[in-house]
Amino acid sequence: MGNKLNQEPRSKTLDEILAIEWSDYKNRLTKYEAELTQATTVKVVIGCDDSRVDVPVGLQDNGDFYILLPVIGGGVPSRDGLASLILYLTEKRGSLSNVEIYASQHGGNEEVSATISGEPVPKHTCGARAVRGEMPDSVYQKYAGIPRHEVPEALDEEMNLPAMLVHSAANLEADIVANAQKTVAGITEILAELNSSEVPVYSAVYNHNKKTLTTLNGEGLEEETAEMPGFHNFEKDYQDPAMTVGKFGPRLAGIADGVLAPYIIGLGENNDFNTYAATFEDLKVLFSDMSYAVSHHAKHINHPDEPHADHNFESLKHALIFVQDTAYAEQLDTYINTDFFQSHYAQIFASVGGLHVQNVDTGKVRHYIF
Repeated sequence: MGNKLNQEPRSKTLDEILAIEWSDYKNRLTKYEAELTQATTVKVVIGCDDSRVDVPVGLQDNGDFYILLPVIGGGVPSRDGLASLILYLTEKRGSLSNVEIYASQHGGNEEVSATISGEPVPKHTCGARAVRGEMPDSVYQKYAGIPRHEVPEALDEEMNLPAMLVHSAANLEADIVANAQKTVAGITEILAELNSSEVPVYSAVYNHNKKTLTTLNGEGLEEETAEMPGFHNFEKDYQDPAMTVGKFGPRLAGIADGVLAPYIIGLGENNDFNTYAATFEDLKVLFSDMSYAVSHHAKHINHPDEPHADHNFESLKHALIFVQDTAYAEQLDTYINTDFFQSHYAQIFASVGGLHVQNVDTGKVRHYIF
């Protein structure tokens, strides 16, 4: 389906498109949450921000209902992020009965095929896990096991990346099975803190070419594979979405991007690199993740005459954040006006025309042009 944004009428501005989206948002949300309550099984996929990682929106014919909680590299989500989703599901369904969590690691055909059959993996096709595999030990030692709230708002000089992004990579495992198992352990620990240990957590791999989710057994081998309904095979070995999209606020934890903006983002695959923040503290992660996508695009824009090894984010057009209400819009504005954002992130987001923020409670859009 590609970059759906390219198919929009040229006469429509981003503001006009977002206004059209929002005009029917509450009806879409009502339908989405009604289907959530009707679902036989809710499958929460902890998956990478990568635009190739997709789950279907709404109730499926077999009674399944998928929710994607994005975490770069398929790592352990923030406690507040997972807590917000658990609360959302409890409120909407009355209990956590028949809710399952899949700690998924994504990869292409070769990597996933080798993984589930127990063969040597040819290469890491997740960028974040690849960074972890190539990370100097001196960098790893600085960040491994350090709580997120202790990571400074700064650039890591050795990696020339935001310290929070380096922290996220350092707390992954490069190996696909080892990272899945580490994520399972981290999620299980958070669920225990939330008194929600009844929710089962499974280790899984996600084939971003075939759009399948494979549950792994204790040895890291294939146990069961499910196809994601409604998606085309995606044969490219890079991601080139039209959007990078963030969601901010606890009430947005369980709401799909395709419900917030099906026209601009699309119900089809590969159109947005997405991330999520439940709290102000989590904004450090949200922006470090979004900057990963936008800085890739900036290389194509700022150095067009230089050869690039890949086409990652070459067609990126917009950076968009949905906030749950005015209070969270104000928190976001506070963060955007911090010294670190203005000195580092502002110039990165300028390459996609700034940052566009929509309040899903009021429909209002604010543009930050840097």
